[in-house]
Amino acid sequence: MFDFSKVRSVYSGRKGCMCGCNGRHTYSSKFQVEATKDRGYAVDSGEVNDRTVKTLTNKVARLLADSSGVKHVYFDPDYVAVDMANDRTYCLYFAD
Repeated sequence: MFDFSKVRSVYSGRKGCMCGCNGRHTYSSKFQVEATKDRGYAVDSGEVNDRTVKTLTNKVARLLADSSGVKHVYFDPDYVAVDMANDRTYCLYFAD
């Protein structure tokens, strides 16, 4: 459903602000330099994990296909976010 090669970063955390204060952003190694430029400070190696990005990409795809426990889905050209009934949010951010 989603092209993993286009997923720049993922977020997993509590519902609400997705800046990272309620959860964790993880970046794809392919987009580490671009993400550093976009946010204005370095995305360090501790924030980069291709396996986590792929795992959450697959999880979001499964949630959209099944929808059990899904409370709300937000679609945008730049991201897709899934709010769960347990107040957890998963978000995929796409590269330009």
